[in-house]
Amino acid sequence: MKDYWPLLALLLICCGIVWWQPNGATSLDSHFVRQLGQQMELAVSTIPPDLLDSRRQRGEVQVLSNGRRIYEDDISAQMRQAGNSAEATYLWRFEADGYSTATAQGLDNRHHFVNSYLVGYAPFVTDKLWVPLYTVASRKTYQLDSQQYRKQDLWQNSAQAYLYTRGDCEDHALLLADWLIESGIDARVVMGKYRNEGHAWVVAFNEGEAFLLEATDKRKHAAWRHYPKAILANHYAPDLMFNRHTLWINQGATTTRDYDGTHWQKRSLFKRHSG
Repeated sequence: MKDYWPLLALLLICCGIVWWQPNGATSLDSHFVRQLGQQMELAVSTIPPDLLDSRRQRGEVQVLSNGRRIYEDDISAQMRQAGNSAEATYLWRFEADGYSTATAQGLDNRHHFVNSYLVGYAPFVTDKLWVPLYTVASRKTYQLDSQQYRKQDLWQNSAQAYLYTRGDCEDHALLLADWLIESGIDARVVMGKYRNEGHAWVVAFNEGEAFLLEATDKRKHAAWRHYPKAILANHYAPDLMFNRHTLWINQGATTTRDYDGTHWQKRSLFKRHSG
C-alpha cells in the first residue's frame, strides 16, 4: 500500500508543532506571483478536451474480498430499482462485512465511481510542491453545489475542477490530489466530516507520515507552504479515502488521525474503461 516518494522535505520545529516544508518553498515576490498567474491562465487553454468529457470516467470496480466486478450500469440499475435520488454520494455494500466502493453524480448527471474523478490531470509541471495547493486555493472559489447547480451534490472531475473556478470541497480536493499524484506523490482524497459537517480533504504521505492538505483554506500567507502533519489536525473525522485506483474504508474510530494504520482496509480497485 505504501508508495512513498523520495525525501524532499525539511522538517521544522516551530512553536512546538512539526511541519513539512515542501521542496522549493521560497518567499513570494511580485515577479514570481505574476509568472505563476500567467501559468495558471495558460493552463486553462491547454486542458485536453478528452479529460473534460465525463464519458472518460466510465469504468468498473473489483471488490477485493470476493472478486466481484461492479459496473456503472449495475449502479444505475440499483438506483432506479430503489428509487434513490441521484443527487447524493453513495457508499455501496457488495460484501458481507462492510462497504466496498462509492459513487457520485458528475456533470453529465450520471453516477461514476469516485476514483474516476481523478482523471490524470496536472495544470502544469512544477518542482515546487507547495504550488499546487497555492494554485488551487487561489484560483478556485468555494461555492456549494446547491448554489451553483441547484442540486444537492454534483462532482467536477479534476480537469473540470480547474476549468471551472467555483466548486465545493470535493472539487478542490480532487484537483489538488490529482495534481500531486501526477507529480509522483502518494496523495489521496479523504471523505468524512469536519466539525460534524460533511467534508473532503487531501492527505499526502512522506516517509511514513501523513500530511493534511486543506485546499478550501483561502488564507493568503506563507503558512500555505507549510503542510501540517495529519496527526496534529483537529476536528477531522475520516470515513474513506481513495486515489485513482484504490478505495480504503476506515474501520476504526471516526476520530482517528492515523491515515496509514491497519484500520484502513483496502476494499476495491477501480479500472477505467478505454474509449
